Amino acid sequence: MGFRALANCFCWIGGILRSLFKSSSPRLVEGSDGLSMQKLSRVASKAENLKFGSTIHLEKQPELAMLAMKIISGAVTIETSFARIFVALLESQAAAGSAIYFSLLTDRAKNSATKAAAEQVIAGDDLRIFRAVDKIADSALAWRHKMAHWIWGATPDIPDGLLILDPKYFAPVNVMMMVKWGKELPPDATKIDRENVFVVRKSDLERGLKEVVLAQRLALDLESLLYLLKRDPLACARLRAQLLAEPRIKASGSGPSGGSK
Repeated sequence: MGFRALANCFCWIGGILRSLFKSSSPRLVEGSDGLSMQKLSRVASKAENLKFGSTIHLEKQPELAMLAMKIISGAVTIETSFARIFVALLESQAAAGSAIYFSLLTDRAKNSATKAAAEQVIAGDDLRIFRAVDKIADSALAWRHKMAHWIWGATPDIPDGLLILDPKYFAPVNVMMMVKWGKELPPDATKIDRENVFVVRKSDLERGLKEVVLAQRLALDLESLLYLLKRDPLACARLRAQLLAEPRIKASGSGPSGGSK
């Protein structure tokens, strides 16, 4: 890496670090991730015998479990693509750029760093493409987050689906049961608010997997676009036109034009 490239790298890293401290928009924001699973309170408000925290629920629904695993597995390739996108934006040595990216401990930090680098390095249609692909990746990774980190459950009142619950709503129930172990519990001590429980059916997971597959493909194309910028302008122009014609990118707004800086 030459002196100029190294100096540019430090400048970009400075901008990235500043963005981490002022950013208030994490990659995963509940309620703005495009997920449309229904709340249990709307599907079966009087559902009884809710069971959470056992893998037996997934074992009884192998088709749903396989779809969930495809979402989780597919999301890993999206994250890997964004690591390479980060490296391409900084024009750094792959090992150094990758080390910086993966040293950032949270999705929020990684996403903010990549956005900050993009704002510094690219403009016009390339920045518009980046923003659109990043938004699609947000939606795909929100699916992964819920599949991987929320608590799975079931109820006999919904035989064709499973339930998921944010752990923050489940932890107080467990704590109450431990504190009151062997004692009589208050009537509502172990009651879970059905407003916080979501119903997951096959159609939901198929929609989530479709979003993940789209994000995978577009993230790989964005990665290629950035590497072609200074290496093959003609191939880059063709790929840019192809990406701008993508329905989801096209729908993201007219935005600026003119390629990269």
